[in-house]
Amino acid sequence: MKTELLQRQLDMLKIEYQKALSQNDRTEIKRLYDDIHNLVKEIEIAKGEEIVQKAKDSGILTKTSQIISLVQLLMCETNNLLSEIEDNFKSAQVMTDSIFLMQKEYYKSADLYFKEFAKIVKQNQMGSGMFSDLEEFDNMIRIFAGLKDMPKPASLMGGCKQAAGKANGLSQMCQKCPLTYNPETLICQACNKSFKEGFQKGAKWLEKKRIDRIINKDKEVKHDNRK
Repeated sequence: MKTELLQRQLDMLKIEYQKALSQNDRTEIKRLYDDIHNLVKEIEIAKGEEIVQKAKDSGILTKTSQIISLVQLLMCETNNLLSEIEDNFKSAQVMTDSIFLMQKEYYKSADLYFKEFAKIVKQNQMGSGMFSDLEEFDNMIRIFAGLKDMPKPASLMGGCKQAAGKANGLSQMCQKCPLTYNPETLICQACNKSFKEGFQKGAKWLEKKRIDRIINKDKEVKHDNRK
């Protein structure tokens, strides 16, 4: 490893330095002193690089980055919620001096934190992505806390009528029907209409079951997390 090679060079320089001291060779002493000083710095840099590479190989940097991103979202969300609480207290005229002072102290720390974080956002040009994540996170937190109703899952019923038309006539019962199909006859028209209506009713029933299952599953998860 690079660090071990540099350490060996340092050990050899120290031996030479002691030799120069014993001979009182001032020129050599100064040269070796400078070399040792520079080599110590180089060893420190090499050790840092090896630690970073070890962290990369273990995958801990990726996980750490994800945790830091989560912490940032939590900090922003906390700041937003506390600001909302303050507005609610002021609106209801129940703000006390102690709450006001605590809020003031919090904002001092928060301002320093977000001022520094703003520099990182500006340098990396990641502000829009962060604010988009924060909006989604805020929505999720409010739903979890019961401050906002969970939106119904998107419907999959689009194109159901067209699908019913395509499926019409493909039933096994149609193959067994003794009547010759003629779309002009009333009985065939009635049969077509009955099939399409039944198809759409069945699709709506399945869609309702799907949505109920999603909503109930979310309630169960929410209940389990609160235990």
